[in-house]
Amino acid sequence: MKCTLPSAIAGSLLAFVFGSVALAADAPAPQGYYRYPAIHGDTIAFVAEGDVWTVGIKGGVARRLTSHPGEETHPRISPDGQLLAFAASYEGPTEVYTMPLEGGSPTRRTFSADTSVPVGWTPGGHLLYNTQHYSTLPNLQLVEIDLANGRHTRIPLSQSGEASIDPNGTIYFVRPPFHRQAVKRYHGGTARKIWRFAPKDTEATNLTADYVGESFAPMWEHGRVYFVTDRDGTLNIWSMKPCGPAAGAAAAASAHAIPSNHIYFVSIHGFFAVIDHIRNVCGERPVSSGCDSSLSLTHQPTIEVEIVLR
Repeated sequence: MKCTLPSAIAGSLLAFVFGSVALAADAPAPQGYYRYPAIHGDTIAFVAEGDVWTVGIKGGVARRLTSHPGEETHPRISPDGQLLAFAASYEGPTEVYTMPLEGGSPTRRTFSADTSVPVGWTPGGHLLYNTQHYSTLPNLQLVEIDLANGRHTRIPLSQSGEASIDPNGTIYFVRPPFHRQAVKRYHGGTARKIWRFAPKDTEATNLTADYVGESFAPMWEHGRVYFVTDRDGTLNIWSMKPCGPAAGAAAAASAHAIPSNHIYFVSIHGFFAVIDHIRNVCGERPVSSGCDSSLSLTHQPTIEVEIVLR
């Protein structure tokens, strides 16, 4: 299985394509179903066959980290690369667990009896997850866990879905959460937007109010907020500066042209992004920093990386 990216981001770009390979020369390549990628350094965590696996960015034999009959999803690697958080249905409801990235026994972190899913980590190593447990309405809210003492602290936002946090503690989040209207170019009243909430803010700021359609999967990296939007007609990765009066303006966003019928999930860490298509996991190297307002595009070759599940 291959994923081809004919376009790429300005500067030096290295694209990775993750697929299955035949275990024998005369055997057909199996069709893997790889979801929920997360990346840290040279390690990619992803979900296949209902379990969490890891593999290097150069591919090779993937290592299965979990084997419980319950399903695991949404792996998130801690900033120091030591822990892996994920959602799992081990005892009925979907709760948040952590385990060493190198493998080991999972530790349950939430007991909400309601679906709880990790969304990321703070720079200080606290775990962020979303849940409806604390809401009087069916709204997802962000909660922060201090793993050292087990204390849970609600982020003062009435509604928030996916989220990313910068080194200063500013949260870039999605509101409203996913509406489950799986249609292209959705422009309805529950279209997702990217919002910013800094530690000293009294209210959040809508960064994508300029576009009536979908903007989601925010990822802060190298001074910019990367996100997924269909403002050019197809779901692509765009970026915008998070600071200054032009933050969020359409002129301050630049499309990273990744032709795709659907981009479901994106993870950025360091220089690499991992893009989860319906059946493929791909990657790119964004090159940008500061609050510049645009990025040019260039064509770069694609390097195929092979993954073997055993």
